[in-house]
Amino acid sequence: MFRGCRIYLVMALTLIVAENCQARMLIEKIYREWTLENGKSVMAKLDKVRDGKISLESRSKKKYTVPVSKLSYYDQLAVNKFLRDEKKAELPLKNKDGFDSSLRLMIPTINQSIFGRKKGSCVPNAFAHYVLWWNELGIFQIPKKGDRIKQAEWIHKELEQCFKTKSQGTSLKDAEAGVIKFFMENPSENYEMDVDLSFRGSLADLRNHLKGPNAVILVVNTLHKGKYDEGHGVCVVSLTDDNWITFNTWGEQFTGRLVKSILRGSKYPSYYIDLVENPGNKYYQWIVDGGGFSLSPDKAMTYITVEPKLKEKETRSR
Repeated sequence: MFRGCRIYLVMALTLIVAENCQARMLIEKIYREWTLENGKSVMAKLDKVRDGKISLESRSKKKYTVPVSKLSYYDQLAVNKFLRDEKKAELPLKNKDGFDSSLRLMIPTINQSIFGRKKGSCVPNAFAHYVLWWNELGIFQIPKKGDRIKQAEWIHKELEQCFKTKSQGTSLKDAEAGVIKFFMENPSENYEMDVDLSFRGSLADLRNHLKGPNAVILVVNTLHKGKYDEGHGVCVVSLTDDNWITFNTWGEQFTGRLVKSILRGSKYPSYYIDLVENPGNKYYQWIVDGGGFSLSPDKAMTYITVEPKLKEKETRSR
């Protein structure tokens, strides 16, 4: 059972964006990357949808037209979000045909010390990142109206209740049941959520889960001066083949390489996350002073995966 997570600093920013995609996030409401009929990509905004085609306009004001039938699966989601905002009928979705992994860089960062109502709210906080992201992708529609801050507040409150979060933390069994409860109370129109809790996960399995729009809440260990401190749930963005991991927590994004080691106070080898020391990170000094994270040994990792699966046509909400 997983319990507890500590907040080391109270942060001034409520919502920030990962540094390597900050500029893109600021304009995501207008511009995004689209795939043209010739297979090339362009950063453009959607201008209109008419007669089975979409019209795009690039930042340089160049116009593009793409038949709806040629759109990728995730371009369709963006079009449907545009049509919803315009209160028009949405496109019938065709089958998922792959996932652009760069979209995972668009997962926002949310500070649990701002939105969390309990000290140990790291697990609902980790999942809240994905709910906001899915809303942007069109996978899930947040019932709460308003800006992202109001939506983040609503999500945190709902998830803490569904997860039965206490001041000392959240049990992962409660979190697993809580995800199911949350989507029973707030169903997605076109997706159903497949929830899986693993206590014996491997790096290979974790990597596979991160190839799509899945939510992966991973239990890491926080370290104090190189020694185990306590467990903590984070939102995983990516894990490369050469073991570079990126994850969001505490309103920041962390990147580091997994290095096998035996930490002080432990008899068994685990993975120390050798973090990139980024002076722009609010926890830079904490890292310099010996703060950090580690992972359990391979095939003993704990995480929850939530996979959005497109509903069959006859079961989708109308």
